[in-house]
Amino acid sequence: MLGPGVNIYRTPLGGRNFEYMGEDPWLASRMVVPYVQGLQSKGVAACVKHYALNNDEEYRHQVNVIVSDRALHEIYLPAFRAAVQEGGAWSIMGAYNLYKNQHNCHNNTMLNNILKHDWGFDGVVISDWGGCHNTEEAITNGLDLEYGSWTDGLSMGKTNAYDLYYMADAYKQLIKEGKYSTKELDDKVRKGSLLSQKSQMT
Repeated sequence: MLGPGVNIYRTPLGGRNFEYMGEDPWLASRMVVPYVQGLQSKGVAACVKHYALNNDEEYRHQVNVIVSDRALHEIYLPAFRAAVQEGGAWSIMGAYNLYKNQHNCHNNTMLNNILKHDWGFDGVVISDWGGCHNTEEAITNGLDLEYGSWTDGLSMGKTNAYDLYYMADAYKQLIKEGKYSTKELDDKVRKGSLLSQKSQMT
């Protein structure tokens, strides 16, 4: 399930406020844990979103969020951390916006350093629709599964098909050229397989 959403309310004009858990980091972190645990106890993977700093819909694909490390860790990340470390979330969805000039769906700091290294997340990282912008960053910076990059994958033939995703033909070509081995791909597939196994075991 593409939820729960735990971004922090920062403006009453936030277009996704209706689905987020509020403006208080502690309260949101207390609400998300039983939500994730309850959902996954029924074999449905929680996909906690939108990681992170997604607090405004205006220019959401271009905005580069500037925030101090203290504010990041004390305000914007506690609910995500609780979802991972206490709730055991099986998947996380990246946000559209940028942080430190890099899109969050393939942001090395957010995904590799914080989410996977610091928090020990071993689940699946999923892009929001159209949230992926760079094949090589997607390969190396922690993205596991790309959701629609401006295509439904079903219509208009090759011009609007899955093959044009950043992690599809472009990724395969880089492997064929020897720029990347299948090591990263194998890891992404393994995580997807484990997600499927977890849902079947409950």
